[in-house]
Amino acid sequence: KFKATNEPAALPPVRIVKTDWSGNALPGADFTLKYGESLASSLFNPETMTSDENGLVAQVYLQVDETYTLTEVKTPQRYVGLETPLVIELRSDASLGWQLDVTPEIPSGYPKYYQVVYPTTSDSNVITLVVKNHPYELTMVKVDSIDNTNKVKNVKFDLYKQLTVGNTTTWDEENPVYTGLITTADGVIPNINENLPAGTYQLREKSVPSEYQTLTDPIDFTIDACGVITLGNHPDDVTLSSTTGEDGTVVYEVTIPNTPKPLKLKKLDQSGNNLTGAKFRLTTRNAANTWVLVKDKNGNTVYDDVDMTSVYEFDFSELPPGYYRLEETLAPDGYLILAKYIYFRIDKDRKIYLTKENGSNGNPNAGIVSLSNPNSNSVYTLNVKNTPGTVLPSTGGGGIKLYTVIGLGLVASCAAVAWIRFRRREREI
Repeated sequence: KFKATNEPAALPPVRIVKTDWSGNALPGADFTLKYGESLASSLFNPETMTSDENGLVAQVYLQVDETYTLTEVKTPQRYVGLETPLVIELRSDASLGWQLDVTPEIPSGYPKYYQVVYPTTSDSNVITLVVKNHPYELTMVKVDSIDNTNKVKNVKFDLYKQLTVGNTTTWDEENPVYTGLITTADGVIPNINENLPAGTYQLREKSVPSEYQTLTDPIDFTIDACGVITLGNHPDDVTLSSTTGEDGTVVYEVTIPNTPKPLKLKKLDQSGNNLTGAKFRLTTRNAANTWVLVKDKNGNTVYDDVDMTSVYEFDFSELPPGYYRLEETLAPDGYLILAKYIYFRIDKDRKIYLTKENGSNGNPNAGIVSLSNPNSNSVYTLNVKNTPGTVLPSTGGGGIKLYTVIGLGLVASCAAVAWIRFRRREREI
């Protein structure tokens, strides 16, 4: 008779631990660990386990060659959780012993957001799966829509949180999260940061500096339970970006542009009445101190032919800070064309000044050109008057050349007659 005895394999326990990006224990992260068809079965009891003060989520025994899915369903505030669940499988390797396979694999050079640690001593067989969380930062910044390096201060906002009443979602109008938030000199909206709890919010712009147009639509955004931030309904120009620094910090930035009110060009006669029939060309001074045509954000030439033949007002709506020169290329019928250029400057704070050619403040066209900025709407208006008159033709036909020839002939004739009379008088003497 032969007797064979099989001893049960000593399955290693798998410990799941939560840390921050620096490896410090991170309590308060919620996980599920599921397996089977449609992930209907849970290995955790209760189904959701939370990391404790030592970062320990759970210590479990996995079946060999069974796949399990580890999902982070909630992170501590100010942290970003796993982007995708981890699929883990315990297997036995003839040469390496027990191995814990984890997917997705971390590509070479990519930040290691999880790590498998094997026992280093013979008296321990525990395999540890360490899951790291990125810290995150959130800022919302007001910028000039034409020059986004120009931050807009003194913009006022209110913040509301979404709530559910029965089957209806609405905004908690009675209990705003914040009111009267005012952007700093850097354009940053205070208190809209990583300290906001998870939830869906609505940011409403209440007032802006007088030189800007107020946003008509609010900005909705969501901070989910795993620290992922997304935009909901928002004006078209509002953008959300995210970057990850070398220290693992995810930086979310929401950029909220404000459109400057346009510079209005207005054409008048000498009495201040509206006047049509003119054309202009607008150029700007570049870094090489050369006057060049103005281009928009897409590189297209604009304002090369400002056609006011049928209108007396025109809006310059996309002008960044800089120096500008306006030239009248066509005067209304019966009026003299401007003999001098019109120079003006737009500062970073959107204030506009008439200048001389060298950029210093001044108005070479005093009495003809003026700049107004009524407090009622803070839209600068460049008022340009035309003087009645007709320029004599200098080319084509006889024109002024004919009159010049006739005049010179008369002068010569008079001189000849005077000379003859003078000679005759000398002979008589």
